[in-house]
Amino acid sequence: MSEKNKINFRGIGKGIIFSIILTAIFIVLIATVTYFIDISDKIVSVLLFSSTVISTLIGALLVTKGVQQNGLIHGMFVGLGFFILILISSIITNKGFNFNINLITMLLANVAGGMLGGILGINSK
Repeated sequence: MSEKNKINFRGIGKGIIFSIILTAIFIVLIATVTYFIDISDKIVSVLLFSSTVISTLIGALLVTKGVQQNGLIHGMFVGLGFFILILISSIITNKGFNFNINLITMLLANVAGGMLGGILGINSK
């Protein structure tokens, strides 16, 4: 594999960590707003879901600014890695695993957000 076709796993790791930190910031902001304003659970759920997708998009965007190609692959790995870490933390905190359509939706949305971020990062140079 040539040097420019290699996958930047260090960058992917940084993108995942950045995405998790950004998601935590979004969660704190959402919690603060819901403390002062009465917002329905459906809206909070949509805000939380959106914050994870936006976080993976931005994390992947930052990763792919440093690579020359394969933005789609790098972004996919950021979204997939982010999802796996969120899934593991959810299994630990909930002491179980519930496979349902929401899990699949979250997986697809995070991977798609990461891939979109990867495409945007490669093309924004």
